[in-house]
Amino acid sequence: MVLADSWMPSISGTQLAEKVKEVNPNVKVLLLTGSKVRDLEFSKVSPSINDIVVDGFIQRPVGMGKLTDKILSLIGETKGWTIFKDDP
Repeated sequence: MVLADSWMPSISGTQLAEKVKEVNPNVKVLLLTGSKVRDLEFSKVSPSINDIVVDGFIQRPVGMGKLTDKILSLIGETKGWTIFKDDP
């Protein structure tokens, strides 16, 4: 799994995701963003969320509980993990 910011100095998160998926299409890519997730469809991150190779977005700031739940849902794990409950 790759966890990255949606905006980085030399590459966007979606560009990184495309490069990762070229090497291994089975790797899950989760992008963190300061933008509202539903606004990303209309941003420079991607012309259309349906056209990108990112497996998920999560809005910052994010607590450990919400981040853990998102990661576990992407990798298909639901048992055997301690879930943090620090989110409001």
